[in-house]
Amino acid sequence: VTHEVEDFDRWKEIFDQALPTRHAVGEMASYIISTPNDQNRITVWFEWDTIERARAWASDPALANGMRAAGVISPPVFSFHEIGPTN
Repeated sequence: VTHEVEDFDRWKEIFDQALPTRHAVGEMASYIISTPNDQNRITVWFEWDTIERARAWASDPALANGMRAAGVISPPVFSFHEIGPTN
């Protein structure tokens, strides 16, 4: 998911508080990637146990409410990928 936030530190605090909830719905890991010249434009790369649970999480109204509370100021852009064999 890629989006902009008002304040990275505030967003990160709320993101970290949501970790137990994300783990309960299938998140296995997450990685925060920020633009070098704009810390408030971020991408979070998640690993989920199943793509179905990832899609369910992304469409959950509770997530949208949490993002607003965390200061997300742009529409989030979700993309889903599967890791396959390299050869």
